[in-house]
Amino acid sequence: MFEDEYRQTQLNPLRIEHFLKDSCMLFPPSTTPLSGVEFIKRLPSGDIERARRSIRVFFLVRALFLELSSIAETELPLTKPENLLKLNDKIDFHNCDLIACTVHMTERKDRRFLVIDQMQFILIEPDSTKISWGIVKFCALMQDVEVANDKEDSRSLHITIHKPVANIYVKTSPPILNAKFTFDDHIRCMTAKQNLNKGRQRARQMKLSKIAAILEIETAPTNAMNHLKLLTTTTSYTQHQF
Repeated sequence: MFEDEYRQTQLNPLRIEHFLKDSCMLFPPSTTPLSGVEFIKRLPSGDIERARRSIRVFFLVRALFLELSSIAETELPLTKPENLLKLNDKIDFHNCDLIACTVHMTERKDRRFLVIDQMQFILIEPDSTKISWGIVKFCALMQDVEVANDKEDSRSLHITIHKPVANIYVKTSPPILNAKFTFDDHIRCMTAKQNLNKGRQRARQMKLSKIAAILEIETAPTNAMNHLKLLTTTTSYTQHQF
């Protein structure tokens, strides 16, 4: 949610002229999404929307503070695109832990090597022109990976990677990847599952640590979400007061 709200604020920044041209601003503020009014033009409804509003207020206050202080933003976004591998990039996998697998797609089967990075899920194929190098054929964020066992084959896993969405109410967005992965034996299959689950947990923990640093919380990273809940409660109380 934290990253989705930041992405949304960057894609659709608040503009006064946009509000002045909208006739819905002349009516009493709505509190339900069923009214058809955009989220930024109405009051939040429910705990999720109050949390979203608190996060957006934090981003606005932070941006104002940094601008007035002439300080460049270095913490956001949490994931820097320039630090991520991209499709067709070449990487040296000499010191990487590779797990060979067959990816069963709808219309084809591909032989790939799975690499679990700190932040990314990567599928590579060896580079025929350079020893110990590979070409990235697929990559996605580890935090969005879901793994499930195949009930009929102990050597296979069903891996789904969800696409980040800007709208929290969108539940039908198709996944980036939804495929069956078959490994050489069940031991490698279980190893891959454990590494994927640990990698996902590690990636999310790193994000929580960054959020805690942005919120200037010196305690455990898990308290970052508790702090966001506190902001939500405070915002809700303030709304009732006024």
